[in-house]
Amino acid sequence: MKRGWLIGVGIILILVLLVGGFYLYKPKEIPAQNLTGAFSPNVPSIPSPPSVPSSPTTSHVEISNFAFSPQTVNVHVGDTVSWLNKDSVMHSIIWDSQGPTNSSTFSNGQIYSYTFNVAGTYSYHCGIHTSMKGVVVVS
Repeated sequence: MKRGWLIGVGIILILVLLVGGFYLYKPKEIPAQNLTGAFSPNVPSIPSPPSVPSSPTTSHVEISNFAFSPQTVNVHVGDTVSWLNKDSVMHSIIWDSQGPTNSSTFSNGQIYSYTFNVAGTYSYHCGIHTSMKGVVVVS
């Protein structure tokens, strides 16, 4: 009987130690501010994916009442600018410096287009009506 009593006390003692150990053990907490950083200095950072270039666009300039509208056009390299003649007379696009190709004269309803592949500021005028001026800014 003494032996059964000792086994029972031993089992209770083991259970108390096991349960008490679970309550006394506290896992190490990671502070919240450390969760955003790298977990190991040996882990390389993952680079951001390359930005996708925007697809080329076409900007439109109306020629109406002997004026370019808009007078200044801002585009990106690879974009196209199209001039639509809405006047009843002929016009042309003549560049003030080297670069784009000058247009021939074009009449009402006709379009001249040019694709800009080099960044810069391009001033132009009508070859027939020199007071008509405009600018294309390519970035």
